[in-house]
Amino acid sequence: MSKILILILLLSCLGVIHANDLIGVGCDDDTTCIQFSNCAVNTAPTTPNIGTFTTIDDTTVQFQLQYDNAAADWIAMGLSTTQSMPNSNIFMCVRSGANVNLQERFASARARPPEVTSDLTLINSINDASIINCTFNTNILGSPNLNRGAGYYVLLAWGTVSGGSIQQHGGASRCVSSNEIVITTATGIDPTTPTATTPSATTPSATTPSATNPSATTQPSNLLIGERCGTMATCIQFSNCAVNTAPTTPNIGTIYTIDNTTVQFQLQYDNPVADWIAMGLSTTRSMPNSFIFMCVRSGVDVVVLERFASARARPPEVTSDLTLINSINDASIINCTFTTNVLGSPNLNRGAGYYVLLAWGTVSGGLIQQHGSAGRCVTSSEIVITTATGGAPVFSLAISTLVLMLTILFLV
Repeated sequence: MSKILILILLLSCLGVIHANDLIGVGCDDDTTCIQFSNCAVNTAPTTPNIGTFTTIDDTTVQFQLQYDNAAADWIAMGLSTTQSMPNSNIFMCVRSGANVNLQERFASARARPPEVTSDLTLINSINDASIINCTFNTNILGSPNLNRGAGYYVLLAWGTVSGGSIQQHGGASRCVSSNEIVITTATGIDPTTPTATTPSATTPSATTPSATNPSATTQPSNLLIGERCGTMATCIQFSNCAVNTAPTTPNIGTIYTIDNTTVQFQLQYDNPVADWIAMGLSTTRSMPNSFIFMCVRSGVDVVVLERFASARARPPEVTSDLTLINSINDASIINCTFTTNVLGSPNLNRGAGYYVLLAWGTVSGGLIQQHGSAGRCVTSSEIVITTATGGAPVFSLAISTLVLMLTILFLV
């Protein structure tokens, strides 16, 4: 059994990660997975065409939608108290150039539903020639109230855009669950204002679907194609390791400071030959003494590993501070999003920053193979990863506590 498989089993048992919600990991445990083909709840979906939802905490639910079809311009999940379209809240992800726009709509009749004021926050997305994928959060006590005891019928649909307008799905492009599904059993927080029974409508753009633009304090809506690069996310291209505010290639890595304790990384490479992709952080422009964050294809999953290279050789795995958020393992795309602590290893608060190395390569016989010169690049200068404060290290906190106790004893 390979080391990678052992790591997957270990992390799964510990409940540390759920690698790739979209292929069913954690279904019926943490994540409810529903297949597009027949809207059946499945513990091990065999198709990438599914929707998922996960209760993150007592205030937030995370949804994820994916459809593998070049003809699909939009994908959507609807929640309704009946098995028909009227009176359903619709969460929709729409291709828009190289981006994916997140929209919320409300269908009060069998017609094109208007957009409404949105409670959704886009976390990340993929707009490949084939794959359309998006991950987003919403408040449990938003609209609709996800705490509804009876749950909701779940509708899944996909369709096209023509002339800037959402086109109706066909019968073969829609399915509805056979029974109501409980979305969450979390308590939720008291809303600051009563939620309206019917959301208020907004005015969509006359030419293109209007985007739901996250506020400046939310996460960037699509790191991998460069949206907000240089503002919220640092984007570095695999081809030459150049920091770019608007990368034109999907082969990039991104760095984004979520808060004063957490940094989010995201890696993507569009190449069916690539079995692994990695980002290294080093105080020199060479491989030795570099921390390496690595995403590796493993069957239909993607597993995230942390390694440390002390020499020019295959770097050994180390105890990982990384947490996998989500991933894509398409025939072409390998993509992963993960977080780590600002004051982990390495210390991301290093004032001078780090040289960033990006690389990709293959796996053979269960072993990571070395990248070639064409599969590696390094930035020309050190890049500051974050200016976040970070939490107090456990060691420093222990010393502070000990000093305080000794002081108290001395005074007594």
